[in-house]
Amino acid sequence: MQRTSKVGTLVSWAVDSLGLPILLAALIGASYGLSTSSNSSLKDLGLNLMAGFVGSAVTIYAVDFLQKRRERRRLLPVTASVFEDIRLMTDRALLFWRNAYQTSVGDGAPLSWADLISPTNVQKVFDSLDISRSPGVFADVLWKNYFCDQSNELHDAAEQVLIRHGMLLEPAVHNAVHKLIYYNYGTLIPSVEEADRRWGVLSRPPVLGMHVPNFSEYFDALLTLHQWVISTYRVLLSAGEAASVHEPYTYKFTSLPVVQNPQARYQCGECATTDK
Repeated sequence: MQRTSKVGTLVSWAVDSLGLPILLAALIGASYGLSTSSNSSLKDLGLNLMAGFVGSAVTIYAVDFLQKRRERRRLLPVTASVFEDIRLMTDRALLFWRNAYQTSVGDGAPLSWADLISPTNVQKVFDSLDISRSPGVFADVLWKNYFCDQSNELHDAAEQVLIRHGMLLEPAVHNAVHKLIYYNYGTLIPSVEEADRRWGVLSRPPVLGMHVPNFSEYFDALLTLHQWVISTYRVLLSAGEAASVHEPYTYKFTSLPVVQNPQARYQCGECATTDK
């Protein structure tokens, strides 16, 4: 009994340390080594062990494959529900940054969603967006208010995703959603404006980058979620579940037109005077 317990402990340690695939490969390799022995007894033992280990490996992975496929099918409706919540949140965020780029930079440079939120193009928005101008949504709304409102809504949507689906998310997706919560842009502009009032700062240019930092982790997380949305949509499409979900608005990227004088591009008055 004690010997059996020791063997079980040894096997558990081997599986934990090496992993089941490596352990099986090592056992099959060792059995093959015995099967090439000149000793007939060892040779027969090696052949029997190798046949047993190969059969065990095939059985284990065949059963594992079937169980995973059955589990994926069972969870398709759940996956569709998770997909819809993350799709809405991600689409909204990407379309928001597309609007910010178009109304402040307008050079038509981005070639894809990944390119739009790349460090180079995001920095263009931070350097160009005049938050004292209108985003064109409502005449009496300024970019600074619109930016904060949209950022806070994205933050709240990300929190709801974790509350509803946190236990079902893959680690990379869970981490990306958490990053959108952690780096909440919605509270930063009011904080800077309050600090400026208290310290009497009157010369801060109304440029986005002068009020909020460029958190690269935020945009990396957004790209991770976009890639997950696209890949998951294709999985649901191939599984016949597309009827229960919507195609992402960002499934395809439409190139941006070039705008000569974007309505929200920052214009430095002193620079213009100097140029004249």
